[in-house]
Amino acid sequence: MRDWMEIGLLVEAGLFAGLLALFLAWLGMRVVFTLLPSSPRAAVARASERFPRKTARAA
Repeated sequence: MRDWMEIGLLVEAGLFAGLLALFLAWLGMRVVFTLLPSSPRAAVARASERFPRKTARAA
């Protein structure tokens, strides 16, 4: 009986640690994207203006 209780505690601790890791990852992403100077789409647009793609020439 005691073995099952220890297994249950390990499972509970694992679930808690997993949820805590997910929350901290979400919080870190919120902080990082809040501190970015502009949105990723704006950064892509600026990069494509700076380095235009070479289009295939019409024959």
